[in-house]
Amino acid sequence: MNEAAPDKDAIPTLPAPSVPRIRPVRQEDKSTVLAFCEHTFECGDYIKYVFDEWLSGEGDFLAAELDGRAVGIVHVAYLGRGDQAWFEGMRVDPAYRVRGVARALARAEVEAARRRDCRVARCMVFGNNAGGHAVSRIAGLQPLARQAHLLWRPQAGASDLASAGAPRLVVVQNDASDVARADELMRRAACNRGPDGTPGLLCDWGWEDVAPDSLARLAGRGHLLTTDAWDALAAFDVWHQEVEVFLNAGDAAAAARLGAAAMRFAVDRSYTELAVIVPDDAAYRDALQGVGFEPPGVPSGHPGTYVVYEMMLERGA
Repeated sequence: MNEAAPDKDAIPTLPAPSVPRIRPVRQEDKSTVLAFCEHTFECGDYIKYVFDEWLSGEGDFLAAELDGRAVGIVHVAYLGRGDQAWFEGMRVDPAYRVRGVARALARAEVEAARRRDCRVARCMVFGNNAGGHAVSRIAGLQPLARQAHLLWRPQAGASDLASAGAPRLVVVQNDASDVARADELMRRAACNRGPDGTPGLLCDWGWEDVAPDSLARLAGRGHLLTTDAWDALAAFDVWHQEVEVFLNAGDAAAAARLGAAAMRFAVDRSYTELAVIVPDDAAYRDALQGVGFEPPGVPSGHPGTYVVYEMMLERGA
């Protein structure tokens, strides 16, 4: 029996694209995940430092699976009293990009936040990460605030900061008096506010609404700082002899004084690098650069900036 000749004008039937399967990250995913995260940034990636913590922690550590392997990840942390979702660490294997993996992870993180009955979800995206901004908007998040990232590295003459009259940092204590004073300072702050005027607490690359218990938690860890004039407030964290200071209250002049005090703090503890994260505003940037901070170089040549995104969630939906 002769077969019919093929129709040259027929539209070929293509296989349907694979839809990523979302599941929890497993321990056996670690080597695969760390391999595709190895070159996320020129300096590497922090995922290798937090993988085990995220795996065993209270948040949701999710993987997108295609072809039987993890090809993307995202972590959802729950901040405040568990009612604020923080999306972080979204990574997609370069070999599987433009296949809907990031969108699938974005939908999954929002669904995870809703399952936990969160009232708000947020994330932070590097300024020149066009894909990250697009995925955030597709997921329903909108820009909340912009932050600038400035650096200072101890150098010759840094030990003269004390004699030059640099202010001294004061560690906020976890007692009723200091916490109340820090809370009052945050309530008066003009920077880091949400659309409804609620001040945001930025720490360790996460943003949550200010509350006395969150300030007390940071103070209890010794990670809440002010100056001896109590005119600025910052949270800080230390990574491998590098200290990151997140300004939360204080005008540009106070931020500069806090920056100078942080320099002295870094020198006293032999830190190799000091980063300050402040509102992305010319007054703040100029004030910090005036005391010696510089914008870090990035491939595009622009200073490091970050955009915080926010999405209000319908609780019980």
